[in-house]
Amino acid sequence: MKKIHLATEQKNSIRPHLSYIQIKGGFAYATNCHILVKMPLSELFGKESELNCESYHFYIESKEWQKNKFYNGVTFLLDGGNYLEALDSKGNRLGTIKIVTQPQFEHIGRYPDCDSVIYSSEKPTEAVDIISFNPSLLSTLCEAMGGDQNKFIYTFFGKLKTIQVKNASNLTFGILMPIDITKD
Repeated sequence: MKKIHLATEQKNSIRPHLSYIQIKGGFAYATNCHILVKMPLSELFGKESELNCESYHFYIESKEWQKNKFYNGVTFLLDGGNYLEALDSKGNRLGTIKIVTQPQFEHIGRYPDCDSVIYSSEKPTEAVDIISFNPSLLSTLCEAMGGDQNKFIYTFFGKLKTIQVKNASNLTFGILMPIDITKD
């Protein structure tokens, strides 16, 4: 199941742009600024999908993804360039979502540059004696990435730096922000 919508902002109307899934450069991005998921489009839409194209750049409202149960979809079609349709394994239509293009999205807000917070594999890791994070956010991140917490690889870059999470069975990638609980 592709529950990437769980990584978006679900209720905060102050930051409406974070309630969307961004499709850009061959990946789907979802973030609420505490967790981030970067999923290859082949994982989200299926390896044979016509949507596995790096030139696509649009946004999907996460509550529509959830409401239409697109996380159960096995076939996805871009209908007329304005709508995304999902079919289940039996070919039954799950629903249709209106996509938002980049010019339209500018009226909603500015989506974060997610790749700017992802460290490269060349950055050295640091030994840390204490790391603190919200376990419910880790659980949500793992569910959004498609697996349980035992099938992920966690990389720590320092005490108050992002915790990078890789799914051991696919190319989905995530980030969990740590919490500073140091005493003054």
